[in-house]
Amino acid sequence: MENKRRHYSIFWPVLLIVVGVVLFLNNTGAISGDTWEVIVNLWPLLFIIGGIDSLVNRSGYAGPVVGIGLGVIFLGCNFGYLPMSALDVLIKFWPVLLIAWGVDLIVDHRGVWSAVVGLVVGLALVAGTFYVARYNPVFQSAATQPIALERNGATDATGSLTMPMGEMLVGGEAGEKYLVEGTVTDTGKVKSSVKVDGTSASFYINDTTQGTYTPFSGVTSSLTWDLKLNPVVVYVVSAEMGAGNMQFNLDGLQIKNLELSSGVGQTNVILPENGKETIKISQAVGQTVIQVPQNAAVRIELSTALAIPTYPSDFTRSGSVVSSPEAATASEVQVVKVDAAVGLVTIQYLP
Repeated sequence: MENKRRHYSIFWPVLLIVVGVVLFLNNTGAISGDTWEVIVNLWPLLFIIGGIDSLVNRSGYAGPVVGIGLGVIFLGCNFGYLPMSALDVLIKFWPVLLIAWGVDLIVDHRGVWSAVVGLVVGLALVAGTFYVARYNPVFQSAATQPIALERNGATDATGSLTMPMGEMLVGGEAGEKYLVEGTVTDTGKVKSSVKVDGTSASFYINDTTQGTYTPFSGVTSSLTWDLKLNPVVVYVVSAEMGAGNMQFNLDGLQIKNLELSSGVGQTNVILPENGKETIKISQAVGQTVIQVPQNAAVRIELSTALAIPTYPSDFTRSGSVVSSPEAATASEVQVVKVDAAVGLVTIQYLP
């Protein structure tokens, strides 16, 4: 009876070793920065270790080479050696993994020539991805258009913002006669509308074409919405983003209710010093940052799976609730509900 060679996975042992080394270097000061931020930036090691594991177990050649190459490119992006973000590269070039795996299925274990073909195809795909990440050619240009939704006497408004990918910046200081004012830089068509009924208004700003883009359809970092709300209007706002960064500066605004939903990326909320609004943040993968003014009464209710929460030393935690020192005695408390699956939840004082 022929003895078959057993293949062992090195993925988890190597991952544990790498994380242990990183934590050791960070704790001893050899690597600067917040420990968890450093670990988050090292997520591309999953691709590299997975690729090495596949090569060791001879599970093809093109796929593992592409996995290792993409991991190295993602690391270069995360640490500033390449101009694009790792998120941009991942969104655009994940199909190269499908190509590589398809090649491996075709030439699987057909002799030495299959290994050569797999390695050549894998290296070619990695080289092409690196070229785009390094030199950032623009496949589809972005255009800037103004947004000016008139208030027409409204004192309260309900609105929605939908942006599949990019950067969404929302703050105060819209002109007196506007509900929403600003600019959107986008590769697709952005539709906006406002309806006013007496003192109440409803509005929306939606990207209507990005959902049909291919992963090779341009540079997401060039897609930016910069929007201002009116400080005299009371708002109920919901915002949704598939991938990218959202930043809401609530200082000086009257927000009764705010709901933010993001798939992958970072969500940053700057709270006002005083208020009693309710904020709901849903983050699938990435970092949620809540910036709190000194002396603000804030209660943050956490629902986390694999997300790591950090908060100032004078905050208190009871179960899943983190509170500022002033929250225990204040008559009005700002409530932030955070539902985070994987990543970081960072609570910090405003500088």
